[in-house]
Amino acid sequence: MVVFPSPMVDVAVTLPLVRESAASAKEVLIATNWDIRCLSKSPLIKDIARRTPSDCKPCAIRWLSTGTFDAQVDNAIEPGAPHPNKRLAALKDLQQSGHPTFPMIYPILQQGMTFFAQLACQLVDFADANGSGPRF
Repeated sequence: MVVFPSPMVDVAVTLPLVRESAASAKEVLIATNWDIRCLSKSPLIKDIARRTPSDCKPCAIRWLSTGTFDAQVDNAIEPGAPHPNKRLAALKDLQQSGHPTFPMIYPILQQGMTFFAQLACQLVDFADANGSGPRF
């Protein structure tokens, strides 16, 4: 079984929601053999990861998403969302601390796709994305 917290609500958009999401995830991870996939645009997802018991790390994959690396474009389509560089830094921090991650480039906007793909490969460490999908 794989649990995906609400696709309509970012699990780490505020500190109260971080605490609630972390507590819920901890209960699921301890009481079951289920995996959890948490999607966020917020660097606060690192706080959920920090609250995950270390023996449950492999069962909780943190997804961070961005559709652009341009702060002005991002602000126009996602006003108030954290800057893409902050999301990338959070992803790197999670990867370096051994948390399974899944970088998600979404939504992909109409833009120079070759340049965008090259930039994504420079900025996102896909090789260290150690949570590429559900375990069966």
